[in-house]
Amino acid sequence: MPGFESDTLNYDNLLAGGDFTVLEVGTVDEAGEVKRGTVLGRVSATNSFKICKDANTDGSNKPVAILAEDLPAGASNKDKYIYLAGNFNASAVIFDEGVSSKGKAKIELHSNSIFLR
Repeated sequence: MPGFESDTLNYDNLLAGGDFTVLEVGTVDEAGEVKRGTVLGRVSATNSFKICKDANTDGSNKPVAILAEDLPAGASNKDKYIYLAGNFNASAVIFDEGVSSKGKAKIELHSNSIFLR
């Protein structure tokens, strides 16, 4: 039977404008809640994504992406949209407290065509 589903769209100003945005679906390998706008690193062995932290030793210590949608805690489907490139509002991007230098991370994001404005 046909149906109708509606979601509420909340503007969070994560995107800084322009039409240059690259999205892909990727697996986010985290058990807890992860918010849209969180900076992610890629795990070398699995190509999955984790919250970027300096202490990570699996490759995810390098910032390479930004989570495009919330990941609820305990979610069974961890395949989420991830921004691989684009212009983003620096004040809306979420860096984990395990990132010691946001300036350095910003430069590393630039090398992946992610620009914080």
